[in-house]
Amino acid sequence: MGKLSYNLIEKKDNIEKFTTTFPLSVPSIPIEAGYLYSSGKDSAGNKYINRELSNIVSVKTSFFYSIALDNQGKVHIWGEDLSELEDLYKLPTDLNNVVAVELTRWAAMALLSDGTVRTWGYFNYANNNTFIVPDILKNKTVVAISASQGILSAGAMYALINDGTVVSWGPDAILMDPTINKNIISINAGSNYVLLNISGNYLIAKLTSNKFIDLSNKNVINAKIVSDIIILIFNDGTFEFYDNNGEKITTMPITQKIKDVCGQFNIIYGITDDNKLIEIYNNGLIISPIISQIFHTMIGDASHMISTNIISGSNSYASYTIVISKIPYPPPVTTPVTTPVAPTTPVTTTARYVFPLQVPTLSNIVGSIGYVENIDSYDSTLFSNDIVSVCCNRFTICAIRKNGTIVSQGIVDLNNITDAVQVECNSTFAFMILKKDGTIISKGYNTSNLDNIPSMLNSNGHKVVSISISDTHVLALRDDGKVFTWGYDNNVTPPVPDNLNNIVAISAGDKYSLALDKDGIVHAWGEDNNGRLNVTAYSDIAAISAGKFCSLLLTNNGDVIVVATNDKYNIKNIPLTVKNVISIQASTFCMTVLKSDGTIIRWGDISDNSLSNIKNVLSIYSRNGFSLAAIVSNPPIKSDDSNNKLKIGLGVGLGLLGLLLIVGVLIYIFKFRKSRS
Repeated sequence: MGKLSYNLIEKKDNIEKFTTTFPLSVPSIPIEAGYLYSSGKDSAGNKYINRELSNIVSVKTSFFYSIALDNQGKVHIWGEDLSELEDLYKLPTDLNNVVAVELTRWAAMALLSDGTVRTWGYFNYANNNTFIVPDILKNKTVVAISASQGILSAGAMYALINDGTVVSWGPDAILMDPTINKNIISINAGSNYVLLNISGNYLIAKLTSNKFIDLSNKNVINAKIVSDIIILIFNDGTFEFYDNNGEKITTMPITQKIKDVCGQFNIIYGITDDNKLIEIYNNGLIISPIISQIFHTMIGDASHMISTNIISGSNSYASYTIVISKIPYPPPVTTPVTTPVAPTTPVTTTARYVFPLQVPTLSNIVGSIGYVENIDSYDSTLFSNDIVSVCCNRFTICAIRKNGTIVSQGIVDLNNITDAVQVECNSTFAFMILKKDGTIISKGYNTSNLDNIPSMLNSNGHKVVSISISDTHVLALRDDGKVFTWGYDNNVTPPVPDNLNNIVAISAGDKYSLALDKDGIVHAWGEDNNGRLNVTAYSDIAAISAGKFCSLLLTNNGDVIVVATNDKYNIKNIPLTVKNVISIQASTFCMTVLKSDGTIIRWGDISDNSLSNIKNVLSIYSRNGFSLAAIVSNPPIKSDDSNNKLKIGLGVGLGLLGLLLIVGVLIYIFKFRKSRS
């Protein structure tokens, strides 16, 4: 951080002529509220939109997450599954009566109706500089907040006090010099500067220089920063663009009048007086129509989202924009429910369990791996016959043959392991194999002490009958219904509850566990995330699967239950065709189920959940990300050759588009600098 230098200030003669009444007042929650819609490549909104939200008055976006405020002053937050964001998703307990929200790359801030500020998230980015609210704001009334989030920087936070002064903090904050830190009535933060409205005159404050924007006495009614471009909107509906040096940017002619703006990386949308969304800036249009098309292809445009009845929208460096519209969400598209078919493979009922449990035997029903998805390396000829069980993640796929030997392909080599009855893996390189004598073998690269298998598992005549693994820990079920667990780098694995007895099934999730007892009751323990531990209300359960943001349950009559508070990645939107289910698999981003008629259904953060061409499926595995493998009773339907060709084609195509984009940008920069010299 550095102190502002004001040698270049062009002081306006009329700067003191603007009359503003101090102290300023804390704003109220906006009145207009609506629903969220997204642009960008994920135009369906599965990843970037929480479809359960309504009555939203404000929304902000970043590279990895989004935050919204509803008309009751409640904050909602969702986004990517990153360790840096774990603390961000845990909202402060005293976060009530919020009137404004802002965000940086890894942290968020909120302004409360009493004029106080709350911050939370990942504070230790960039050499332990933090976003903790500074002591100087104690006993102060804050009336406005702003935050920055550069492409490579951690960001900064700013608070406007009711006396017209600004306090700044964070790794990239601009320190406010007292000579001009007065009479400020609004603030907007850029990646390496802050736009100050000083009694009606706009000053760009930077680390080493600053400049007043020459407005020629125009009356500004709104000012925004989108992707480090300053947009000033005047009282007649016209607008102008400026760079962070205060230089005016020439853009394509727009005749329509606007009252507000929103946008994303290199694309800016205007909101007209009749609440319509129009594109008013696209960096590609300045270069060439071809580059413009690349931007729209790779990033997205307004045609992907609702463009009428717009209230407001987000603005950031992200590759998508979220707008608030008064138009309600459309009902989910569903296909007609077919006549129920009696299960060909009955769901296991609780009455079948007799202790001691037995080590599972391999099925006599064999097949081939007939479908794979999101697996880097796959040769269908290796898995073409005598397959009874499959396990996979993006990097490795393996299967157990009828004779108990394992065949595998990928980073982790499990070939020629014998006497296997179960194989499980996490999302990276850790594999656990259960053998028919009840012993467990650990293979691959095991973090979090996953390979530290307890010695007492097979003691006093007992055997392990089932295993489950996640990125954080392992569960083992013994024949006497007892559960054991181990893992975690810090050796603080959530202990198994003392009263956990008569367990017949287990499932390990991210820092939490599920267990099913002989009476069909589900038990959960560990770290709660999105309400996934709230399983006690359900009974008559036949199968369980622990996901990242939910617990997936299967009832004895073939129905599916998603246990979660918020609809992250659209995981709670169960298709109406999910009936007569015999197997369930929960992963981070999507749910996968197998029906009794041998078909697969998926939902969640996936662009295409139609797998109707996959028939005669015997079993599935989809616990890690989007990876899926299915054993079918007929020859493979979809070979990896076509899948790999598609991946290669897409990779080459995107590579060429990226190269063309870079060349265009370099040409633009060269021409721009030449015109300035």
